[in-house]
Amino acid sequence: GSATIGEDVVIAGDVAVSDHVTIARGVIVTGGAGVHTNLTEPGMYGGPLVMKHRDYLKFMLSGRRLDKLETKIKELEQRTTRS
Repeated sequence: GSATIGEDVVIAGDVAVSDHVTIARGVIVTGGAGVHTNLTEPGMYGGPLVMKHRDYLKFMLSGRRLDKLETKIKELEQRTTRS
């Protein structure tokens, strides 16, 4: 490939890096990530569509709340149709 990888970069296992991508110095890419855009700032990145690791964790946890939100919406809809 034609990716440019800076110094002090850690790329974990099962990471895919697209062609013509630049990964800046000091970047850590967690396992299973897909790097499809340039990573210009040092930090930890993860996820299939790579993003800051902290944002990825928040995104993954939000999926757990979707079931609760769906239940709450249905309850609210039932209340409004009864009124």
